[in-house]
Amino acid sequence: MAEAGGLNQTTVSKEGALELAPRQAIALTVIGTIVGIVLFVGGLGALLYSYWSAEGFDPNTKSFWLGVAGIVLGLAGFVVLLNVNQKYAQRDPLIRQALTLYNFVLIVCFLAGILIVFNLLIAQYGYLVGLKTFDWTSEGVYTLHDQTINQLKAIDKPLKIYILYPPGQKRDQIEQLVQLYRAENPQLVDYEIVNYWEDRLNAQKFLRKYPELEGQLPALLVVYGEGEQERHKVIRDSELFTIEASLDPTMTTFTGTETTFNGENALTSAIRELREAKRTKVYFTVGHGELDTEDSDPRSDRGIGYIVDELRNQAVDVGTVNLLQKEVPDDADVVVVAGPRTAFDPEEIRRLRDYLDRRDSKGRPAGRLLVLVDSPVEFRRGVPADLGLNSLLKEYRVELGNNLVVDRTAAVGSLLNIVVLVPTLREAHAVLKPLAAEQILFSAAREVKALETGSDEQGESTAKLKAQTILSTVGKDPYAWAEGNYDTNLVAPGGPEDTPGPVSLAVVVEQESDQGTTPPGHPPVGQNRRIPRMVVVGDSTFAANVLASANSTNMFFFINTVHWLAGRIEDVGIPPKTRKSIRLILDHSSYITLIFEPGFAILGGIGVLAGMVWVVRTGRYNRAWLPLALVLLFWCSLYALLTVIAIEDPETRKETVLRVAGFCVLVWLVALAFAGFAYLKGRRELGYAS
Repeated sequence: MAEAGGLNQTTVSKEGALELAPRQAIALTVIGTIVGIVLFVGGLGALLYSYWSAEGFDPNTKSFWLGVAGIVLGLAGFVVLLNVNQKYAQRDPLIRQALTLYNFVLIVCFLAGILIVFNLLIAQYGYLVGLKTFDWTSEGVYTLHDQTINQLKAIDKPLKIYILYPPGQKRDQIEQLVQLYRAENPQLVDYEIVNYWEDRLNAQKFLRKYPELEGQLPALLVVYGEGEQERHKVIRDSELFTIEASLDPTMTTFTGTETTFNGENALTSAIRELREAKRTKVYFTVGHGELDTEDSDPRSDRGIGYIVDELRNQAVDVGTVNLLQKEVPDDADVVVVAGPRTAFDPEEIRRLRDYLDRRDSKGRPAGRLLVLVDSPVEFRRGVPADLGLNSLLKEYRVELGNNLVVDRTAAVGSLLNIVVLVPTLREAHAVLKPLAAEQILFSAAREVKALETGSDEQGESTAKLKAQTILSTVGKDPYAWAEGNYDTNLVAPGGPEDTPGPVSLAVVVEQESDQGTTPPGHPPVGQNRRIPRMVVVGDSTFAANVLASANSTNMFFFINTVHWLAGRIEDVGIPPKTRKSIRLILDHSSYITLIFEPGFAILGGIGVLAGMVWVVRTGRYNRAWLPLALVLLFWCSLYALLTVIAIEDPETRKETVLRVAGFCVLVWLVALAFAGFAYLKGRRELGYAS
């Protein structure tokens, strides 16, 4: 039987459990709340100090675990006291009020954990659960390009990136980039920062193991694989950052400098080089007036050096071959015939056919051919329209049309220049998927037909070859057609030698093979697999410097075609580009302002508004000052503590604390106005009721 007692007496229930008197429960709740708040606030402060001092959460520091312990114990104490006091809520109005305030404090603490700690944890470790940051920067600073992502997904060995840079803007920018690499493949990609200025012992270890680092610091060291299979590459600072000076033409003096960051391009190229056993070798044919691989003038319509330079940047070796003088070299992965102006003789065709008939060690076809041929309107008279190539191309189910493509719906400047739309992502061929819905500029193009059957002069079966159109004119008949009567001034659809639109402009040829497997990325067809054999495009000017430099889609189309033919499917995409090396430099006070102040201001505003809701709902308008006092007492004091620790300048410290307090007061004034309107509304409603 329970013992009777007053408000201040402790009783014992029939079950023998100890029950507190209402006032004792209130006292215990108040004490527990204060202890819980002290633990939570102290833990939060320790955790934020750990984040600030270590430039991120570091589980190896004591302050990190002290902060975690304080937050966990504080929240655990809140929850335990809340559950214990639930049974007293119906016994006394004062207890109900205390629990209401208690719930408010608990909610605010949870909000603090979510808005501050959880947000910082996600920012640092979100990549482990697949979370990515939104990139709202104009240059895509937080976004990796297609080729980089493909390379990172293709690696099958551990990749370790060592950042051998002292603290500063450059190291921060490199670390930011490397974190994006790790986020794409956290199981195999990791990085480590080595401050060779301070950590001389560790730096000497690297210099002994990798002597090529001598005299190259600061630099990046990329290590791929482990043990005897380890390969590595050093990326110099000059490869990552370039400084360009601006010259005033009138003053003949330098007006300033601009630093560009080429980190993604350099790092992705290094990973590609380490991952691949050998470099891709591409040969351009010469001797027939083809596009000049050494001409990089962006205004040239007969040079292709602009694209060749980009191929070399992507670990592709480029050479030339004169088929009149020798066979295609044994190390050729792809042969390119780019805009010939004179015909190939039978011996050259034989050498191209022999190259296409080559087999690798697994018995798979090894020859790959890229052909770019303009309309006959650009040839000299007397040159055959097909340049002697049709006999070979027909064996692979491709035929060059003797015509000029016209598309009135997509003409640019003249009927010779047309815009070709890349199909949508769902419809585009693998070569064009990264460029889906983009536009390619063609000039004086001819039709390229995909044939249903081939005409193999050697009598071998061509049933396993498949030719497919991948690009065609935007317009249809009668607005687009291939004009067969191009030698006259009469250019109109419906002629006896015309081909009605849409007109095929580019064809890919693939072969199904039962022998072995193809390079990664080429899809299976039944039990067979498709092997790339040939791509034929009815224009070469699209790849010339004048158009490739003006429209990046032209360049990417050519480069992706080369990668696809060579079996480098992971390189089919948009390559990385250089960015301006811009970084916001913050001192300690600015860092605190940007990182912590918004969170504290928001929590302070939420606390004030929640408190004013409590004032209105309980009708205690004379206590409207209480929420402001609580916010100033807890949140401003905590923020003041952080500023004292983090900000050295007393004036800046004072301004920071006053700014947060001023924000809370501003929110309090808004809440006070809300309470005033609620009070007047309640008075009116009572007046009407009476």
